[in-house]
Amino acid sequence: MQLKDTPHIRSLFWDMNVQQLDTTAHAKTIIERVLNYGTLDDWRWLVSVYGTETIRRTLATRDRFGRDNFRAGARRLAELMLH
Repeated sequence: MQLKDTPHIRSLFWDMNVQQLDTTAHAKTIIERVLNYGTLDDWRWLVSVYGTETIRRTLATRDRFGRDNFRAGARRLAELMLH
């Protein structure tokens, strides 16, 4: 699925070429951006596309320095809503 087909999500990627974003190839980037800046409707879309398990796994990932790209409030809300 291409993000260009989802107008309500595209606005979250104002700094990227949405023509090149693919929900499979760019899942981590899309999940991070929607959880950090999306609305409740955007979160519903995210769950419908990826499912709660994939989102939970993405929330659990860290880079080699132990960091992630989630805002603290977004992380906590996602953990509460997805468990």
